[in-house]
Amino acid sequence: MNVNEETMEKLRQDYVDESNAYITKVRSILLDLEHNKSQDKDSSLDQIYRLTHSLKSNSNTANFLEIANIAFQLEGCLSSIKKDSGKLDVESINQIFGYVENIEIFVNYFFNSLDRDEIIVDEELYVSPEMIQIYIIESQEHIDSANKLLFALEEGKLGRYDVIEEIYREIHSIKGDSNALGFEKAAEKAHEMETFMSELQTHPEQFNNQTIEHLFVYVEIIKKLIDKHLEEKVDEDNKYITENNSNEEESEDMEISDEIKELYAVEVVEHINNINNILFDLEAEKSELKASLEGIFREIHSIKGDSNALGISKVGQAAHNMETFMSELQKNPEQ
Repeated sequence: MNVNEETMEKLRQDYVDESNAYITKVRSILLDLEHNKSQDKDSSLDQIYRLTHSLKSNSNTANFLEIANIAFQLEGCLSSIKKDSGKLDVESINQIFGYVENIEIFVNYFFNSLDRDEIIVDEELYVSPEMIQIYIIESQEHIDSANKLLFALEEGKLGRYDVIEEIYREIHSIKGDSNALGFEKAAEKAHEMETFMSELQTHPEQFNNQTIEHLFVYVEIIKKLIDKHLEEKVDEDNKYITENNSNEEESEDMEISDEIKELYAVEVVEHINNINNILFDLEAEKSELKASLEGIFREIHSIKGDSNALGISKVGQAAHNMETFMSELQKNPEQ
């Protein structure tokens, strides 16, 4: 192994270690929330959000876009829950657990597979309508903030160094979110603007009125590229709906490697065994109904998440149907 290979191996392992530390920490917070041990639920959600955002940033930096994509979805889920604290129920906690479990599968399968050079890049990353809506709102906020900072800089209301640092953070967020959704052109232009700003901080003598104008142009180009990506996404979705309206079996045709199939099979069997054990204990009156239902729900949610991630839609749908049935049982235990 040469120096470059050793360095890459260390970076990979550092990434895995940090990601697993994230998984452990988030799980701990979720368990406290689940068992009502958290004294401040909003603070706990904020902590999970910050940890998830860090994971997303690390994944984008390392070009592991599948994981960044899941982290972006989890951020959206957390934002939705934070807006309505009443939504933090058993179902939403299990939903967060599901995202974390999917992240764990990607991190620990891909980095411990036989092919150490396998890159986690999917040419067609999953982008839901909810994710698009979050992206539209947040990218517009970043654009507006960058423009306001530039106007303040142009009018001499703020200092150059601090303004460039703030704009850099806004653009960095756009780059990360664009990468997570597979919007490469916007991400590339944002990266180009980051490089330009880094040069300005290193060589402040280059800073002048033309430089400010150049930054305005960068922001406008990024905005137009985002708009173009969104238009293309709408066109792609419309085309897909038109061409595949009657084809519900398409997801079953996903290519899945033998290693992933084996891992999936082992974990599904474990989940099913766990469910059977919980049901046996419940039948023998060795456990309470509420705790048993929550335990089964978590197992089924994991099966659903893993199945959907691999395109095994029939199993995912069956698991979803059982989740719905169990949610009804939890709301109406007398049934």
